[in-house]
Amino acid sequence: MRYVVEGSVRRGGSRVRITAQLIDALSGKHLWAQRYDRELQGVFAIQDDVTSSIVAVLPARIEAAATEAAARKKVDSLEAYDYLLRGKYYHHLYDAKANQEAEASFDRAIELDPRFAAAYAWKACTLGQARILGYRNPAPRLSEIARLAEAAARLDENNTECHRLMCRLALLDGLFAKSEYHLERAMAQNPNDPRLVVQRGINLTYLGDPVAAIPWIERAMRLDPFSAHHYYLDLVRALFMAGRATEAIGVLEPIEPNRFEHYALLAACWSTVGDTLAAQEAGRRALAMRPAFAIGSYLESSFAWKRPEDKARLRDALQKSGLPE
Repeated sequence: MRYVVEGSVRRGGSRVRITAQLIDALSGKHLWAQRYDRELQGVFAIQDDVTSSIVAVLPARIEAAATEAAARKKVDSLEAYDYLLRGKYYHHLYDAKANQEAEASFDRAIELDPRFAAAYAWKACTLGQARILGYRNPAPRLSEIARLAEAAARLDENNTECHRLMCRLALLDGLFAKSEYHLERAMAQNPNDPRLVVQRGINLTYLGDPVAAIPWIERAMRLDPFSAHHYYLDLVRALFMAGRATEAIGVLEPIEPNRFEHYALLAACWSTVGDTLAAQEAGRRALAMRPAFAIGSYLESSFAWKRPEDKARLRDALQKSGLPE
């Protein structure tokens, strides 16, 4: 047995504290720990809540440990699966050079095993990351990303990553029913995967129901607090669309920005609450991080809005901040 989960339960008055930790049984290293404080009302509800949280986070923690181990190995010792783990390690660094390293690792995995569905899916995801974050010039084409995702699906129609990617690709193209279909297929296999839970929130935002989206995104952040920093912009977007710009600013301001979109959305929020100076300052910071930023290309390169008035609302807020069209 390689990994062990252990924990304890303590009761104090009307509250209960549950602790859980994941241990590498070979090295004794602690890989993850979490504390859950709950009101002692509805024992079975507490059990279901904590169990779903633990089940959701464990695969990511085990995978992270495996990817770190794979990254430390010499390249000539790696087989296809090791290259997949290596690629995922680089992918999650969110860096232009690492993005290229990730693609090279997935290419090697595919070379070693041409029927390795996950390698195709993760290569598609890496190209999508490069496209969205501007890591390549010219940007990878959507047609190439779609080709890889479809190849992965042909090899393994039940691959969760394939359906997650195809959900996002369909949302980019404004194929809303197709996006929902693939999201449902993915969630049927792993309903507690934080990346799928947050995608439910993203879909709801772009489909025009940001109020319903917010609890899904917040749930994803609770399920995997280690990755919560990847989801906060999705939460801000939903809050903005729900008419809660002040709350969105409260989410953005304490966080150290690592993407131009942080400041672009902050500019939109400040515009909405009527602080022109703060909006203009946020706009300047967005341009400092992305000198080529333009409202039109930003909106067109992101997911499609089902309701034209939602897209127009965001465009208007960005224009008021002084960002270039």
